[in-house]
Amino acid sequence: MRTVPFSTILNEAVQLSGLDRDAITDKTFRAFRDLCSNRLAEIWRREQWPFLIAYRNVTSGREVYQYETTAGSPLVTFTTLYQTFQYADLYDTGSQVLVTVDTTPAYKNSGAPLIQGSFPFTAYTSQAITLDVGVNQASTNVYFIGGGEEAGFLYTANDNSFPIRLPSDCETALAVLTDDPRASTRAVEVPFYLESLRTPLVGNQFSTLYDYAILKQSIDCWLEYRVACPLLTGDAYSSSTVYSPGVQSYYNGHFYVSNYNGSGVAPSESGNTANWTRINIPELFRAFLVRAILSDYLRTESQFEQAAAAEMEAQTAYDRAVDFVLRQQQQTTKLNMVHTY
Repeated sequence: MRTVPFSTILNEAVQLSGLDRDAITDKTFRAFRDLCSNRLAEIWRREQWPFLIAYRNVTSGREVYQYETTAGSPLVTFTTLYQTFQYADLYDTGSQVLVTVDTTPAYKNSGAPLIQGSFPFTAYTSQAITLDVGVNQASTNVYFIGGGEEAGFLYTANDNSFPIRLPSDCETALAVLTDDPRASTRAVEVPFYLESLRTPLVGNQFSTLYDYAILKQSIDCWLEYRVACPLLTGDAYSSSTVYSPGVQSYYNGHFYVSNYNGSGVAPSESGNTANWTRINIPELFRAFLVRAILSDYLRTESQFEQAAAAEMEAQTAYDRAVDFVLRQQQQTTKLNMVHTY
């Protein structure tokens, strides 16, 4: 995806507004930043732009946040959001159990493992854990699974619902499919519904809400989703400011999100990727954003006729962006767009 610096959009919008682009005050910067953030969210969500669609191979099932082993016993206890399962309760010839969320190509191609004496319990970013069921455990311990996308999943054929935790960069789930639609024409959509569930903490206290796609079957599938639209909230970077994770700064024409606690480490185009993540604005949205920001600014100045004219220009720029994707890039299979022009 080609991107455009926010400074380019800012300078063009300020110039068209009749202001001095070489003498932008902090007040003007914040005003145009907020206007851009609002309009970016508008165009971001108006269509299923192919460059904002992502795919992830996932497994639907019960989320596990801890498991326990007992020394001298083959028993392994899994604790899920709603109930506790023991291996002896789960396994029988008619209802096998799959415990995995490892969806790397090499692992996926090896086939989904079923419990047959031993099995892997893996998570997105955690190492594989092999529990030898049927063999006495070496120690008594309680193992906590990491939060976020590092959580594991457990499911059985007798469960009524099988959740998929949506990725942290997911704004909305668009489809759940049986195969990768980019590589197969046989991908079939699987029915699902969205729900927010709370993650339990120690002592049965519930905490953060997470979004899930809930399926009625346990399958290895592909999640199609739209990447979340970023909010633009940062002010100019200062070497003396202590930045915490999630706080934005504006530096050399771009907005960056901090990934660390500290100060004195400036964002960089070529480095410091561990400390800062750049927010990318699609270049295709540039013309629309400039004229939409101009329209909103003129409206705040009570110049309603000029604002209406700028809004029409923004709509024209939007239609051209759609035309570029549909006609020139020929992305008709990935879009759900209806236009009559």
